[in-house]
Amino acid sequence: MPIPKSSTGAGRRAGRESALKLFTDRDHERGVLRNFFERLAHRRSRPDKPIVNIWGVGGIGKTSLLKKAVEELGRDLAGLRLIFLDLDHDRWTPATPVAEFFWQMRSQLWAAKPRGTSGGRGIETPLFDYLYFALWRAQHPGERFDLNDSVLNDLLNTSAQGNYIVAEASAKIATATSAVAGLVFLLDKGLAGLRDRARKGLLNKRGLNPEAMTVKEMETELGPMLAADLEQWLEDHPNEALCIVLDGFERVQSTVLAEDIQKYFAAWCGMLTDPDARFAGRFGCIFLGRNMNRWDELYDIEWQTRIIEHCVGGLRKEDARKFIESAASYHRNHEDLITANNLLSYADAILAATCEQRRQEEPSSFHSYYLDLAYGIVHDQGHHFQPADLGKTPADLEIRFLRYLQIGHREVFDAFRCLALAGSFDKELFKYLVERGCIANGLHFAVITGEDYSYVHEIRDMPGTFRFHRLMERALIKNQSAKSEDRAVARQRIEVILAYFKEGAAFSKLSNCSSQHLIAYQKGMTIAFDRHDEGLIDFTSLDVFFSALEEPFDFKAYANLRCGWWRKIAELQRRHLGLEHHAVATSLNNLALLYSNQGQYAQAEPLYQRALEIQEKALGPEHPAVATSLNNLAGLYHNQGQYAPAEPLYQRALEIQEKALGPEHPAVATSLNNLAGLYHNQGQHARAELLYQRALAVREKALGPEHPDMANSLNNLALLYCNQGRFAAAESLYQRALEIQEKALGPEHPDVATSLNNLALLYDNQDQYMPAEPLYKRALEIQEKTLGPGHPAVATSLNNLAGLYDNQGLYAQAEPLYKRALAIREEALGPEHRNVATSLNNLAGLYRALGQYAQAEPLCKRALAIYEKALGPEHPYVAAGLENYAFLLRNMGRVEEASPLESRAMAIRAKHA
Repeated sequence: MPIPKSSTGAGRRAGRESALKLFTDRDHERGVLRNFFERLAHRRSRPDKPIVNIWGVGGIGKTSLLKKAVEELGRDLAGLRLIFLDLDHDRWTPATPVAEFFWQMRSQLWAAKPRGTSGGRGIETPLFDYLYFALWRAQHPGERFDLNDSVLNDLLNTSAQGNYIVAEASAKIATATSAVAGLVFLLDKGLAGLRDRARKGLLNKRGLNPEAMTVKEMETELGPMLAADLEQWLEDHPNEALCIVLDGFERVQSTVLAEDIQKYFAAWCGMLTDPDARFAGRFGCIFLGRNMNRWDELYDIEWQTRIIEHCVGGLRKEDARKFIESAASYHRNHEDLITANNLLSYADAILAATCEQRRQEEPSSFHSYYLDLAYGIVHDQGHHFQPADLGKTPADLEIRFLRYLQIGHREVFDAFRCLALAGSFDKELFKYLVERGCIANGLHFAVITGEDYSYVHEIRDMPGTFRFHRLMERALIKNQSAKSEDRAVARQRIEVILAYFKEGAAFSKLSNCSSQHLIAYQKGMTIAFDRHDEGLIDFTSLDVFFSALEEPFDFKAYANLRCGWWRKIAELQRRHLGLEHHAVATSLNNLALLYSNQGQYAQAEPLYQRALEIQEKALGPEHPAVATSLNNLAGLYHNQGQYAPAEPLYQRALEIQEKALGPEHPAVATSLNNLAGLYHNQGQHARAELLYQRALAVREKALGPEHPDMANSLNNLALLYCNQGRFAAAESLYQRALEIQEKALGPEHPDVATSLNNLALLYDNQDQYMPAEPLYKRALEIQEKTLGPGHPAVATSLNNLAGLYDNQGLYAQAEPLYKRALAIREEALGPEHRNVATSLNNLAGLYRALGQYAQAEPLCKRALAIYEKALGPEHPYVAAGLENYAFLLRNMGRVEEASPLESRAMAIRAKHA
């Protein structure tokens, strides 16, 4: 609303706050919640159903309804602890990490003090905290404790485990040479001590041993452990009850079966709403969202017996009239008779303008948002108010409200229009827009985010970040779309806003990419695609912005985060450029590459195939771009061990390039290398060697002997020699490749790390551990520095270095490296990638060598299952997984179980001989 006149400003603000409470004067809805809360708190009788799903269109007043119900009951809810989790912002999606979701839940539980008291303790979650400690350590093995790690600091400060750790480690910290060293010891010492505590024993009773679990397994168990903690708390506190409230629940709802937040949260709710539990009737949930709950369709029809659905529509006419009367009464009490009289005199006109349903057979419905706009116009027009000022419909009312705001407070109006284009905003973005002339200089951030504007609110879980009411945001954006001159100004503002997020997302190398860069990336993409959908920026501008934000990434880093945006851009390219445009094929190829690098071959294959079809049709079957698509599809089959379909694709790609580009073009060398690699993996070493040598000759002639691509050919040929046992020949090639890359790319380039790993592996295979170790370490250091600690290439170097120690029997040094490699691969590639299976096998082999068979077996079984699912039952890697598991079973004396696995492995090997 415009800044009120000084004579009645205080009354306007106070009156408006008072009136807001009336938005939830819905007798039926409040009765539903009152009954639910009272039954939980007083246990006169358990609620008919332990979960209430309140849904309706955005901005209808669901959150206010709940707040009012809680306020009305007040001390009557003394026996009930309410936990609020606000999901209503862009941070939350069904794909948000499950661990993050349950951590936020746990944080709210700790803060949940008894109602009606000034002190008291929150709800402790010792099982969850222990598992989360173990998870954090598994994700950061060997790393220094980060003093700025807010999650770990919270764990230390808000848990019984944290108190125990601090007590155990206090002496060490007092004598430590540095605070960091003391904190490293603090965590390790505390975790070691917790192994012998009673809570650890309870974990074991449930069949869980965090020291033997993978990161994925620990993440999966976080929900059950938090449920177990709450079960114990409810049993220990028979006079208390607990209610979890999720606002913005639509953010994490999905309509398909998936390994997402909704699935794990539904399982969690299932444990705590079990009607046969000893605490049944003292735990409940309230979901506030836009959609009906579909758990009965997705998971189990029994959810119908546990969830009550309640759709919230607009206010009834009597409630809307009460809103007007209350506001009038307040203004009369504050001697603002003009506003009071206008509200009462023109109540029917206000109701007519704000009524949303006009068919006679339907009851009238009034939205609190429109009532507030009408109230604002009545107040601000004062003596001059006429019923015609409101218009005849809610749409008219909204347009007129914006017009009055534009006339009376042009600078505020322009600022609102600009900020609405950003979706949400904070002080830094506001300042940036002022500096670039998009918002008037001299307008203060505190003014536009103050209480005068009911449709601007702070996001609960993001302090300092604000957004408009959904309907107001839509209206402000629509206001800029009608006229060409307004659209032109809006485009300029959008360019500035996108530049802000482009700057925030920019980094020079992958190792510098932080969570803040990724937040800016996500926010920038969201704004760009939304404004394009609204017709405010054209596709070309969107495409340029998309490419700029994608430019610093390779096709392995943060693939889960980026796949959705690649899908969107490909769909828009089809719409704007046509189904057969070659740019569509390029995007499909890139999206397929992201999927392929995550081991999601089934998703990648149809995209590669479609890209190939488009390029053949758009460019002709003999175009070099067609050869690229053929190589991509062949590579997909190659990676899955499907050599038969891969070979003709590689051969056709080579023929096209030789014909179109000539036999000595560098692209021909790439196809020669690809085909040679296929023969190499099939054991056809003679054929592979000829192609590798030809590729090397082509590159040397076309690019020169010092070109970086020469190093690639040298490395490939060296690996072939290494596999043949021709170590001396391989060593000279590896060394030459390393020299070329260091000279051409610099000593800290990721490709240099690859060559260092190759040379180290050569020495490692010959049991020359001393020269291998410093090469592995240098490769790891380069990759962590250039690509970041969570990149899959870092996992490869960790795996190699761990293998070196493993081969020497240095198991204590190998184990944390294997674990860290596994954690990186699970996070970066997904839990079912074949490289995850490789890490599982390596870690299982280490435990087998230590005689820790109970820890090794589940790793072997999971690795085998991943190989079979990712690569098919006849892949050589499946044979390796079978052999590893059979070897372990023989070590355990379970020979009868080992024999069929060995037979199956032999059959697979025979097929590939």
